[in-house]
Amino acid sequence: MGMPPASVWTFFYGSFIHLDVLKKVGVVPKEVEVATLDGFDIRIRPLANLVPSSEHRVYGIVATTT
Repeated sequence: MGMPPASVWTFFYGSFIHLDVLKKVGVVPKEVEVATLDGFDIRIRPLANLVPSSEHRVYGIVATTT
């Protein structure tokens, strides 16, 4: 019998801040907190990506994942 996978806190942004969207891709976190990430902006071309920006802040969530 193996050990259960370790949980890590993961930052989600864009569409992935919606728990229903996470569930569709097999992610069901046990814990979720609102979070911000200073020094980044979101660019959508066509997918959402974080890019460095000294003028912006990204809003999202941190959630436990395995």
